[in-house]
Amino acid sequence: MLLVVVAIVLLATNIFLIVQNIQLKSSLENSKQFVTDVGYRFSELSFRGEGGTEERINLADGKSKTILLVFNSSCQYCRQQYPYWKELIKNLDTGTWRVFAISSEDDPIKMKAYLEEYNIENIQVGSVASADMRRARMLLTPMTLAVDRDGEVKKVWGGLWTKGFDL
Repeated sequence: MLLVVVAIVLLATNIFLIVQNIQLKSSLENSKQFVTDVGYRFSELSFRGEGGTEERINLADGKSKTILLVFNSSCQYCRQQYPYWKELIKNLDTGTWRVFAISSEDDPIKMKAYLEEYNIENIQVGSVASADMRRARMLLTPMTLAVDRDGEVKKVWGGLWTKGFDL
């Protein structure tokens, strides 16, 4: 009986999260308040890495283009995004592109474990302060951003992204 109750609670929770993400995704059609705009400029991004230390990414280094994978390890849609991210990473020229997985206030070790579960490895993982995420409007998860060598966002895929890698 207890297992049935737990299963019902888990099912209801997942349905609630799916409905919530669908509502957020549909609100993007009318408002960009949750998603970084193309043209937004990053200089640096501060995050807490796996060791708990504060680190900085210079996104305007003039050398590398950057893919930012924005997710939350408890987001069901994010987990659905992992196979597409894996395919994207596999097709990137590592001499040109670098990949960072970031989340707001999520534990970097937990984040890395979720990504490795889907064989997404060898990328830097970090937790970004909520205020910095709000400032850059990286509030919808999952979100994928392509940032050029000068720190300018060139492409944004907000929400579940299942179509080509038009970089």
